[in-house]
Amino acid sequence: MSEELAKGPVILIFYHDEWYPYCNMRLRAYERIMGDRAFDASLISPQTPDHSLSMKEKHELCFHVLSDPGNKKAEHFNLKYKLPDYMHEFLRNVGMILEEFNSDDSFELPSMATYIINQNGVITAGYADVLRLWLPGR
Repeated sequence: MSEELAKGPVILIFYHDEWYPYCNMRLRAYERIMGDRAFDASLISPQTPDHSLSMKEKHELCFHVLSDPGNKKAEHFNLKYKLPDYMHEFLRNVGMILEEFNSDDSFELPSMATYIINQNGVITAGYADVLRLWLPGR
């Protein structure tokens, strides 16, 4: 991200995964709103690089996509949470094998969040989906 910051402010968007429809709608909305922008935007999720690129191509997004294995960056931003046990079976029953998308079995995801980071690396604005903060197992 240092290369992007050298050019100007960066918008960093944490999202769950390609499989989550709300994330996909939100990312398409960001794409529409931002249009011709004078800054870079980067998406970051725990998905493997292949799944991240697939999502970018499928939804024709102009954002940079970053992989955050093990949610290390999400943890740094205090966004990482563990899905409750009942969600593991639910996701499998609907054909979503989270371990394949994220290549680990932690069942951890980042809360959806957006940050504007200036060229000095300082967060100047941010929004986190606080709904995730009170989920069971958080």
